[in-house]
Amino acid sequence: MTVAKKKPSPPFTEVRRLIKSSSVTRVIDLIGDRSILRVLQEVFAGSHRFESLQKSIGIARNTLANRLLQLVNHRILRRVEYQNNPPRSEYHLTERGRELYGVMLHIDTWERRWSGDMAGPPLIHTLCGHRLEAGLACGKCRKPISAHDMTYLDSPSSGHGVAQRVHKRRARGLHPADDGTSLNVADVLGDWWSSLVLSLTFFGVRRFKDMQETVGIAPNILSSRLAHLTACGILGRRAYQEMPPRYEYRLTEKGLDFYPQNIAMMIWGDRWLSAKKGFASLILKHKPCGAIIVPRTVCRSCGKEITLGDVRTETGVPWAMP
Repeated sequence: MTVAKKKPSPPFTEVRRLIKSSSVTRVIDLIGDRSILRVLQEVFAGSHRFESLQKSIGIARNTLANRLLQLVNHRILRRVEYQNNPPRSEYHLTERGRELYGVMLHIDTWERRWSGDMAGPPLIHTLCGHRLEAGLACGKCRKPISAHDMTYLDSPSSGHGVAQRVHKRRARGLHPADDGTSLNVADVLGDWWSSLVLSLTFFGVRRFKDMQETVGIAPNILSSRLAHLTACGILGRRAYQEMPPRYEYRLTEKGLDFYPQNIAMMIWGDRWLSAKKGFASLILKHKPCGAIIVPRTVCRSCGKEITLGDVRTETGVPWAMP
């Protein structure tokens, strides 16, 4: 009697190539720092001066000055002088910075749904008057889309991503998240390794060994990030082997809700960070309608695409001013 041999774990060379191609990794290189994300959230909400930013975020002045300089150097913010003697400047969004609005809207939506300490007045979609919940829709059939609806193809125009940079990243301490009830997006996207592990799960890489082999992440760093994401409720652990015990990590509903942010980052990165400006780093196919698409950020209440100028705070303040 011939005993069927156990199939080896599926190769993840294709996933490695897709992650390498995706401009999400380049966007995270640029804004994947907890304090930078917090600065952007405050600037989008209308806080432009150093003192107000420092008070709202609560970080050291030298750290804030460094992050603002980074954002100016990357042409996301620009200095606007409002006082001559002594010289004082405000920090305003550039065109490149304002077009991060899709990313910031999805971050706001996620935090209002899942974070226990969301501050600031809700955002309003001016076209329908409802409190804004951002979602993704197919650019072809206009139907809402989720991570389960999409397949990915490598693009011939793609550039370099994680494969060239991952080994150059130094592991940093994680921001404490307790039981995850007060977790915000900056606690996940603001840590390079957590963002990378989350991206792997969206591509279907769920097991420790497969994650490690796909991107060459050190075992201790991978263990700490998986523990962090599991404790925060982003990933759920499920046993697939008893002796010895082995687990795979699957996205929870809370984790799947990060998908729109990843897509928004990819779209922004394709426009502003691609070697060939505007070329897609990954080709996205919407399985229900079969179309190759660029997903659109839409209002979940009315289904209309959200553009700059369509959003204000509940107190009437325009959102994402220059």
